Amino acid sequence: MLPIKRHCLLLLRAGFLSITLMLISCGGGGGGIATAISVAETIAGIYTGVSDGGVISYFASIGDGVTYSLDLSADTLTSAALAAAPSVASNAFVASNANIINFGSQSSTASTITGTVNSSNSITTVNHTTGNPVNYTLNTNFNSTASIASIIGNYTGWGITKTTAAQSYIVAVSGSGAFTESIPGCALSGNFNIVPGYNYYSLTATFSGLSCALGNGTTTTGIAFLDSTGHLVALASNSSKTDGFFFYGTPTGAAGSATASFPVQSAVKNYNQSSPIIRFNVTGSCLGYFYATQGAPVSNTFNGIAGFSLFRTLNQYLYNCTPASVVETDYSYYDSNYTPLGFLISSDTATPAAPFGIYLIPATIPVSVHVGDSGSIGTVTLYTDATKSTPAGTRVETYSVAAETTTTCLFSLVIKNYDTNNNLTFSETDTYRISTAGQALLLKMSIAYSNGVTLNMY
Repeated sequence: MLPIKRHCLLLLRAGFLSITLMLISCGGGGGGIATAISVAETIAGIYTGVSDGGVISYFASIGDGVTYSLDLSADTLTSAALAAAPSVASNAFVASNANIINFGSQSSTASTITGTVNSSNSITTVNHTTGNPVNYTLNTNFNSTASIASIIGNYTGWGITKTTAAQSYIVAVSGSGAFTESIPGCALSGNFNIVPGYNYYSLTATFSGLSCALGNGTTTTGIAFLDSTGHLVALASNSSKTDGFFFYGTPTGAAGSATASFPVQSAVKNYNQSSPIIRFNVTGSCLGYFYATQGAPVSNTFNGIAGFSLFRTLNQYLYNCTPASVVETDYSYYDSNYTPLGFLISSDTATPAAPFGIYLIPATIPVSVHVGDSGSIGTVTLYTDATKSTPAGTRVETYSVAAETTTTCLFSLVIKNYDTNNNLTFSETDTYRISTAGQALLLKMSIAYSNGVTLNMY
């Protein structure tokens, strides 16, 4: 048995949690976008859910005559569905003439998608493969207008159709919303277009090349959107809704500006006031799913310093490692300027090695940074409880800044955890996108343990 840490931290949180786990084994239909009417009447919207084994699922019905559904497992596209727009009677809905695509077997099955409307922002349907229930929650910003500026950049991920195996794609989106993608023998080009009043993009994509699975010259139509973690999800179908193009990509940016200034302190404050929700797949030595929620700041005092506390709940589900499920609640503490002070783990289904941490010397958060900058955040002294009577090690935190776009940078926070004998137990890197406007988004986390175990979250 090898002890590993369950990572997970939010932007410059004082916690930087360390939880001991025992690793047992690692082994679009045609036509334009119509104006959507109320969610209560038509379930119009884009929804996110978690199905069997932590599989991330997306469900979209946005008024263009097609219902889209997509399942992901360990960041790989597993199945999709294309169906007619749903009809709703009472609290039940049916999307008829569905084509359920299984990417693993490269096959499709004619079916229907049925579900239940639970509330104005919640529905239940079923997993494409297992038939088990999946609860979906409406993306709360669905009724705000998306911007082309938000989607500009490069996205690296997986693209697939019914008859082709998943292939690694880089989708490049320009300032006009035009995008391109190319693999040997086939090029894909098209446009993301704004839909006024809604937080998604209408999508047109044309295939060019003799090796294109959908045929040379075939045009698909559909939708695209950025999920809560900044990933690009694109769903498009041919005119008969028998096949389509599906893409899930991680933002990797474009050429950045070395002269732009990025206000980190403002980003910390804005991030922690936003009650962020984190949904990540887990890859590496363990496969699974990670989900975290964070409450609004509450006035509080920590170690005699007035400021704020933040409460969060963490859930981790692993397919091939033990324990398969871990749930934790904790508090992080900040002064009135949102400089981190310390953390306290309040409950945990695993046994935390260091449930209490404090900056004995105040942390230093840079006011602003530029591409190429690096420096120290500080050191967290760890204890076995809040009495601070028994030391449990230290965490040393540093940062570096890399280019992304002309208005965003990649801010990498590096945490090195040491035990009481000063032995390195793990090293964690968490990468955030920070904009010149002082907004932050957690893109990915990676952790390497001294026992050789690695975890990647994105």
